[in-house]
Amino acid sequence: GGSNQIRLWTTVLRSSYRWHVGPVEVSPRYKLMLRKRDDDDGRVHPLSELYSYPMVLARYGLTERTVFKVGIQGFPGLPSLYRNLEEDEQDFDTRNYLFMLSNRYDYSGYDMAMNAGYEVSRRRMNDRRREIEDVDYELFFIRMVVGLEPVL
Repeated sequence: GGSNQIRLWTTVLRSSYRWHVGPVEVSPRYKLMLRKRDDDDGRVHPLSELYSYPMVLARYGLTERTVFKVGIQGFPGLPSLYRNLEEDEQDFDTRNYLFMLSNRYDYSGYDMAMNAGYEVSRRRMNDRRREIEDVDYELFFIRMVVGLEPVL
């Protein structure tokens, strides 16, 4: 058999803007990702996908070290979405909400961050015969992030 060239093409387009509304920093963002895979002989499962992520992030500094953050991805009429252009029964829309309190501090010379928050995620399959694959979850979390490098 001869060689079979497999092509994988991915592109990501991102945009964001930041402005301040009083003490609150608001940042609308958008991310679009396209992926395509094919080959010369048709032996590789073809792939053609589109991801679209409209979002808004907001941050409010409570103190010098503590920040309250809100993130929303997907809106009524403008959902975050996945489209499979080869197999449209896999298409779905999502909405995600995140509320988080973040505190950064220095401990024994290391950069530390404590994040506590609440996340809500909703996924709806467009093909309602696959509604068993819909996802609804809510998560309360506390995360500790420890910097590996000492702060000098």
